[in-house]
Amino acid sequence: MNDTTNQIEKKIDRPDWLEFFLKEFDRESDRAAVILASALIDDTLRELLDGYLLSCPSSSDPLFDGNGPMSSFSSRIELSYRLGLISRDFASGLNILRRIRNSFAHDLAGCSFESQSVRGRVDALCRLSKATESQVDNIDRYSWKKPRDRFCYVIGYFLWCLKHDQSKISTIDESGAIDCKFD
Repeated sequence: MNDTTNQIEKKIDRPDWLEFFLKEFDRESDRAAVILASALIDDTLRELLDGYLLSCPSSSDPLFDGNGPMSSFSSRIELSYRLGLISRDFASGLNILRRIRNSFAHDLAGCSFESQSVRGRVDALCRLSKATESQVDNIDRYSWKKPRDRFCYVIGYFLWCLKHDQSKISTIDESGAIDCKFD
């Protein structure tokens, strides 16, 4: 976990957490802001799944590590949805984030929040989350007119939802599991 992640972890329950989150991302380039935000959400999904699934007896988890079936952002989104940990709309929003991240990570030139495809995806994120102009404009130095500001606001809210509601998730119970013993 890096310093930004640690700082966000410590402040997530404070009333001014969103302002802190947004200030952290103000210092980053567009590319870095998207990739960092995606990594934070991806790590939080892993924590959510780790908290729900039975614990792995070894230090290396074959589900999440290396080429494990849950090692990718897309597989974590899908499993979180299919287990009922996040809603269909939330999963759709996270998949939009994933596509934005892929654009910024793989398009070496010309990728910005002003590009038509990124702007369209940010608009879709806002529609899914029902973020409003007054919410974004209510934060100092932020404007609904700027796709980056809307992106950071919505992703900050997504992160808060995941972190805040993580405590409501309890580990599944092994007591009802199918067993192979002759009893």
